[in-house]
Amino acid sequence: MKSSALIFVLILSVANGVSAQKQINQVESLFRSGIENVSRANSTDDIDKNRGFLETAIKHFTEALKIEQRNVKILLERAETYKTLFEYEKALADCEAALKIIQSGKRQSPAKLAEIYALFGEIYEEGFYLSKAIESYTTALKFDPKNQGVLMNRGFIYQYIGETAKANADFSKAESLSKSNQSNEIPELTGGFGPAIGHGDGIKKTKIEYPEVFQVFYFQEVGGFFDGFFDDTDSTQEEKQKILQSKIDQAKKIVAFNPKSEAAHWKLANLYLRAERFDEAIMEFMILVVMNKRYEHLNNMGVALAEKGRLQNAVIQFEIAVRNGNTRIEALYNRGLCYLKLNENENAIADFTEVIKLNPDFILAYQSRAKAFRATGKIVEAEADEQKLNY
Repeated sequence: MKSSALIFVLILSVANGVSAQKQINQVESLFRSGIENVSRANSTDDIDKNRGFLETAIKHFTEALKIEQRNVKILLERAETYKTLFEYEKALADCEAALKIIQSGKRQSPAKLAEIYALFGEIYEEGFYLSKAIESYTTALKFDPKNQGVLMNRGFIYQYIGETAKANADFSKAESLSKSNQSNEIPELTGGFGPAIGHGDGIKKTKIEYPEVFQVFYFQEVGGFFDGFFDDTDSTQEEKQKILQSKIDQAKKIVAFNPKSEAAHWKLANLYLRAERFDEAIMEFMILVVMNKRYEHLNNMGVALAEKGRLQNAVIQFEIAVRNGNTRIEALYNRGLCYLKLNENENAIADFTEVIKLNPDFILAYQSRAKAFRATGKIVEAEADEQKLNY
């Protein structure tokens, strides 16, 4: 009898062992499938395929977690994938779950804690919760003080919010930790107000006609790089529109995640402007103006109104922007263009003249003023401005 019981226990133990190994194999297989789909998503430029691969990856990670709920590695991979899809609440939930598992263990891995807090920081940074992002990055650095990526990310946020000394300290430390010979210099952003005037170098002069466009401020990412706009000549117009719609969808998710974020609404408003969805752009700029009567918000709202054909409303908006701005150049030029379109040529001349006083190299102002001069019969003055267009 005892012998039979012993044999039964042994058989049960073997069966349990086989079952456990089978589960381990299932988890590993599902995890690999998830990683493969993430890799496929990263290797395609097709937006629909990219999303499809990422959603499939999440399904695999989720199935694996049903078998092994406390697998931190899979939780963090799913969190990263949710972040890529702008599903920030779900990404944060996975990070929180991973953190609790690590903190409940007898041995807490500093490297894993640093990884979790760094991911918290990235999620909060993308969602424009910048104080929370800084806090998360700072905690990550307590566990991994030599993490160059985290130092750079925190430095970019400090730079974005104007804390230059802290930004430079992070950039310097990251650079000193670098073992490569690659430069870690922060690229300098340069703004322009149309092409610069050429001074001639013996080349035969040719008259150039520059497109008259409203001067717009576009969204600037926390990292210092312009986002959302591209001049990819290899892409078809349909492909560009598809990319733009994808960016609008992403921006809407960021606004939903952080509805009080001025930067999130600013990004969405300018994407609408780029997509020529002027009614939606105007609504977003109205929200921004209520949040903060910044010069850039007022100017871009005027552009949206002008592009919609509401020129008189745009003139009023640019007037408010001129009163609120330090440089005023963009709003003055834009108001001048509205006056030109309304055949209020003397007002247009006055605005373009003021722009040229503030920035003598703003070539579009000479071109536009020349048109206004011709419309009023001032041919000599028009020809003098047109000479500035020659090189």
